Amino acid sequence: MLPVVNNLTLKNYSHLANSDEVSFDVVIPSLPGFGFSSPTPKNWTIDDTARVFNTLMQEVLGYDTYAVHGSDWGAFIGWSLYNSYPKSVRATHMALFPELPLQPEQLEAENITLSKEDAFSEQLWVDNSVGGSAYAVQQRTKPNTIGLALYDNPVGQLAWIAEKYISWSDPRRGTGPSVLNDHEILRVVSLYYLTQSFISAAYIYNQNPSSFAIPLSKAKTDAPFLFSNFKYDTFFIPEQIIRPLTNLVYYKSWDFGGHFCGLDNPPALVQGLREIKKYWHY
Repeated sequence: MLPVVNNLTLKNYSHLANSDEVSFDVVIPSLPGFGFSSPTPKNWTIDDTARVFNTLMQEVLGYDTYAVHGSDWGAFIGWSLYNSYPKSVRATHMALFPELPLQPEQLEAENITLSKEDAFSEQLWVDNSVGGSAYAVQQRTKPNTIGLALYDNPVGQLAWIAEKYISWSDPRRGTGPSVLNDHEILRVVSLYYLTQSFISAAYIYNQNPSSFAIPLSKAKTDAPFLFSNFKYDTFFIPEQIIRPLTNLVYYKSWDFGGHFCGLDNPPALVQGLREIKKYWHY
């Protein structure tokens, strides 16, 4: 995330002097159970994480209002913040929408016609749901089995994690705007291994088994919602689904990038995050 953070926190740089761009305070907590955060108590849910993060921002760090960004599980936590704390969360940007994508026949039943580009992303979702989701079933049903098997096995963790970073990313990763090279993948896996968080991170699937299955209702907030869609992400939700559930003010699709957009296309993600300023109301 450093390429994203460095850009958002720029101050007194010449290219900002005559523009509407501003510098942001950026707060990036590790999710409970991940990285440098402690393992979670039993039955800990994404709503608990959202509650703790709101407390962190308001009571610990002193922000009356703030904006949220999330992808992957961060998007599910981001939705809980967006929906549950409308007075403090005054804008949200996501690069994954936290609802199970529709199959082609379901899109047809909803009278949703996709562009050629969106149809490509939809097919990636279909293919991954058939041939790339076994890891989620394992972590949702038997997290201790895989967790203990790989707990002290760095090569095993590399195989388990790197496969996702490769198959869910743009085939051009590591070129152009992407900094998602093999070195970055090794850095990510090392973080899991050295913090001994591989097994505790797997629990998030087991503790939130229905997160992907429950259709969302319209959010209980008028805060602006922004969305960036990346072509090679394997979790595709069209604009027609997102708009009626949110106060959608920005939806942009990018031809370059995949699931890990903060590494795979940092400039595009930064552009989406900087759009928040246009719609920010304290």
